[in-house]
Amino acid sequence: RPSAIQRLVWHALDSHNPFMSAALDALVDRIRPDVISFHNLSGWSAGVWPVASKHKIAAVQVLHDYYHLCPRSQMFRRGRLCSEPCTACKAFRFGRRDASARLQGVIGVSRAVLDSHLQRGLFGSVSIRSVVHNARSFRVTPRTEYGPSASRFGFIGTLGDWKGVHCLLESFRRVSRQPGGEALELLVAGTGDAKYFADLQAEFASPRVRFLG
Repeated sequence: RPSAIQRLVWHALDSHNPFMSAALDALVDRIRPDVISFHNLSGWSAGVWPVASKHKIAAVQVLHDYYHLCPRSQMFRRGRLCSEPCTACKAFRFGRRDASARLQGVIGVSRAVLDSHLQRGLFGSVSIRSVVHNARSFRVTPRTEYGPSASRFGFIGTLGDWKGVHCLLESFRRVSRQPGGEALELLVAGTGDAKYFADLQAEFASPRVRFLG
């Protein structure tokens, strides 16, 4: 794990990274895109937004998380959700509100993530605002109702406390202790914080809970 000073320097640079702005500027100058769709900008920083306006190219930001409000992207600290950005978040995201006005569109993968930014003044003058949910196409017939035969449940994602995996496991343990619960199974796939993962395995060890890694 990087030291506290290294993390501080990284987040300071990630608030507005001139090196990545220059790299994108050179790339845009070479390929001349018609539209730029920005997604996760961690490591790039919002310093790349002005590149699009400099070249007079339409640009849209797709919001997958709370990166533009919180350097950790989660708005979750010390086991609790943050109702408002803390002092550190405000410092590392200073100027982000004005910079976001340079875009033509903003898309949230959920209404909650989009509204969280709009309520705090980001993308205030952006004309196109939409919600487009994450979606994948599978060649299966979707089921809309699960009867008494449903017995296998799963989680796929980062194993972190902000994801609430422990809440899922606690709920599963409670339900599996009820009559008929011996037929239930929970599969947990993913990696994350090593200590959190070890704590989950130790606390919720059960023949009916499988950690797939």
